[in-house]
Amino acid sequence: MPLKFLLCLIPATPESRCFQHISVHASAFVHPNWWGMPPAILVGWVQRVLTPAVAYKLDEASGEPAGLLRVRRALVLNTSDTTVERERDVFGDPLAQIWAACVLPYVGVEDIRRKVFRMVTNSTADQRETWLKEARELAAALVIDR
Repeated sequence: MPLKFLLCLIPATPESRCFQHISVHASAFVHPNWWGMPPAILVGWVQRVLTPAVAYKLDEASGEPAGLLRVRRALVLNTSDTTVERERDVFGDPLAQIWAACVLPYVGVEDIRRKVFRMVTNSTADQRETWLKEARELAAALVIDR
């Protein structure tokens, strides 16, 4: 069976809730580091679309979640103006925690890939073009890898 890849656009609408009901094998989330978190519109999408009894279930409140989505691979692409050292040493890389420890494993994603493109503010047009090429390659690998 070929892998299916879906890009759901935000904000969450009845149409974008299709994410919950179809056989998607890979998903991508692309956003800036916005004060150590995804932008509010994406957080709202996660909260409205990755809902209990659709994206995950808990047999008991203190138990481990069981992911209900068929998505098994996810790619998270972030942009940032924080150095990797400061992100790691001062802030503890909160976006890695949000996606790789909280959201994606909760709904059943097993293969989580992430790339941060930095430093955006001082980047050149050539650097941004290189980042776009790499993003396309990472997205293609997400659906090609078995």
